[in-house]
Amino acid sequence: MKVLRRFLTNPLSAIGLLLLVGFAVIAILAPFIAPPEENQSPYRIPRDGWMSEPQAPSPEHPFGTTQGQYDIFYGVIWGTRTAFRIGITLVAVASSIGIVIGSIAAYFGGWVDEVIMRITDVFFAFPYLVAAMVVTTILGKGLDRMMFALILFGWMPTARLIRSQILVLKETAYVEAIRAIGGSHLRILFRHIMPNAIFPVIVQATMAIGFMIVLAATLSFLGLGAEPGYADWGQMISIARNWVVMPPGTPFKYWYTIVFPGVSLLLFSLSWNLVGDAFRDIYDPRLKGR
Repeated sequence: MKVLRRFLTNPLSAIGLLLLVGFAVIAILAPFIAPPEENQSPYRIPRDGWMSEPQAPSPEHPFGTTQGQYDIFYGVIWGTRTAFRIGITLVAVASSIGIVIGSIAAYFGGWVDEVIMRITDVFFAFPYLVAAMVVTTILGKGLDRMMFALILFGWMPTARLIRSQILVLKETAYVEAIRAIGGSHLRILFRHIMPNAIFPVIVQATMAIGFMIVLAATLSFLGLGAEPGYADWGQMISIARNWVVMPPGTPFKYWYTIVFPGVSLLLFSLSWNLVGDAFRDIYDPRLKGR
């Protein structure tokens, strides 16, 4: 309740929380808001013909259709589920890997820490987006392969963060006392150190979800993520790019092809960033007195 009150007393935090709850409701109710076609994957956007030119919003298609007559409204609604799945899965798996690697390096120290951190530095040497593009290109186009590439090069910040926290905590008096009475390494690390070191990781993970969504959308936009017709905002923006610039006199004729998925992506990423900022303000001891 205290955390919720802190959220609601900050206008930006409240906006982020409301946006996130709104997206969650849309994702949960997606089968009722935009019912999928029978015998089809719900993530496959239905088509209303094969015309290349997008069609303006209408009662039948509230957000209009894209090139190839994919229904934008359906894609935006089910794209919310895709966004949650990509963001939460990527951050959860990458953070878990980083926590394990960083914890082992910090707790045991010595040559173990040295070897693990040098391997981490090697991964850090590759530009994130470029590395993910190369791996996805090698493995082949697809949402799952794209997610694997992002996880492969996404665990290092968490490893460094948890390592820095544990390096401080493992030297505290209460940890030394537990070690003196014969506490096992696993008990000390996961029961006594980790609960006190995990909060910065939670804040970082919350803010990283928005970043991961944008990065995944970028790869889909470049043709390395979801296949055409999949309910993914980045892929929908990719379809719309041929209709962004129009002849003089009709510069915004097909605005709906880019605005609806683009605004959804923007607000979804913004909501996670605002919630992450709120968590940081709540759990950072240097900011509690403000």
